[in-house]
Amino acid sequence: MHVREDFPDQQVYGGTSCPELRLITYGGTYTKKTSYPANVVVYAHLTDALISQPTGSR
Repeated sequence: MHVREDFPDQQVYGGTSCPELRLITYGGTYTKKTSYPANVVVYAHLTDALISQPTGSR
């Protein structure tokens, strides 16, 4: 979880050398005055790929 003031913009939004997915959502306890105090970032990367053959091709 990253507090908003110290959010790692480059790490989250920067380029990568392989396919990656990043899910960003709110974190912490919500208050009407300040909203959510942080963000939760989940990182995922491709570990394997299966290439399928088209069906019905000759």
